[in-house]
Amino acid sequence: MKIQCPQCASVYSIDASKIPENGVRLQCKKCPAKIEVPGKSMKKSPEADPDMLSEETIMEKYINGKDEDGVVKALYEGIMEYAGQKKVCTG
Repeated sequence: MKIQCPQCASVYSIDASKIPENGVRLQCKKCPAKIEVPGKSMKKSPEADPDMLSEETIMEKYINGKDEDGVVKALYEGIMEYAGQKKVCTG
């Protein structure tokens, strides 16, 4: 599950199975904002909740808003996350 900080737009991946039934409030690692994460009983669709977005929706939001720094940051974070999941073959 992807969540986005409402203040600094940092995007985090979290395991949805670890969210309590009634949700949780998390501290953003990059700014003082709190991020509300709804639990199973409070689930919303990504369209209804701008803090719970897919990668594509996040990129579209930055591109449509002409936020070049946001696009670069989101792409970088996506690349770093993907690279962390890859295993390196040394031949």
